[in-house]
Amino acid sequence: MWVGSASLGAGSRTCRRTAPAAYTGRMERTISRVARALKVAVAGLCVASCSGAGSGGSPPPPAAPTSASTPSPVAAPATAGAAAGSVPAAAAEGGRPGAANPPPRTAPADASVELRAEILRVIGNAPCRNDSQCRAIALGSKPCGGPEGYAAWSTAGTDARELDALAARYKEARQARNQRLGLVSDCAVVPEPPVRCVPAAEAGAAGRCQALPARGGPTPVTR
Repeated sequence: MWVGSASLGAGSRTCRRTAPAAYTGRMERTISRVARALKVAVAGLCVASCSGAGSGGSPPPPAAPTSASTPSPVAAPATAGAAAGSVPAAAAEGGRPGAANPPPRTAPADASVELRAEILRVIGNAPCRNDSQCRAIALGSKPCGGPEGYAAWSTAGTDARELDALAARYKEARQARNQRLGLVSDCAVVPEPPVRCVPAAEAGAAGRCQALPARGGPTPVTR
């Protein structure tokens, strides 16, 4: 780069000698400024790098990308036993957790059994001295209707009203049993049998009221 205008003669030679020196000075100053700038930049990078290493080390590596086709793992659902604690196997099989198996159903008690025993206790041995003390009472109820049988009893040893009340309760209990179990029977009418006082084997002992077979064949009797 040339400074000033060209001149002839000696002046022109002086210009040729001084122009390269001025150009060289300007180039040196420019190079010096660039070198200083580079040093400042390098020093800044070194400071930033050193401060980062001293405070936390190198930055964490980026997370590996997950594949869209790979599903995330799902925890297995807890079983009923693990969720509710220790549950008896019987409760798990039954449908309501923690509850015991219900007891097996039992058939309802037949009240007629006890009532029949009470009737026989009230009648006892049916002691008698003659036939006028003997009676027959209808017992039970057939599904088709009518009594199931008869029992001989004695007015000398049994209260008639107590016996009649027990016989009525026994009839109702048998009717309820027949309906509950759906029983059926024939509809033949059971006739009332004749009763008599049978003398005792020992002399002087009281006899006993007994039912005799009815006419036309044997009659089912309770006692």
